[in-house]
Amino acid sequence: MTEQSLQQDRIQKRQYWEAKISRWKESGMSQAEYCRGHDLKIKTFSYWLRKFRNILGSNILGSGLEK
Repeated sequence: MTEQSLQQDRIQKRQYWEAKISRWKESGMSQAEYCRGHDLKIKTFSYWLRKFRNILGSNILGSGLEK
């Protein structure tokens, strides 16, 4: 894989998880409920949630992230 291809893959993965986390926040479900209902691994979901929190800060992501 080329460097450009790897970078594109990383961008697509980030966008995928950004969308999943956004939909989870809108759902009102707990993290576990959302992951079970969408066939996601809770550890992977939590990893990306922490990653976005570290990048954007919890204030930007809004409240309710601890569900």
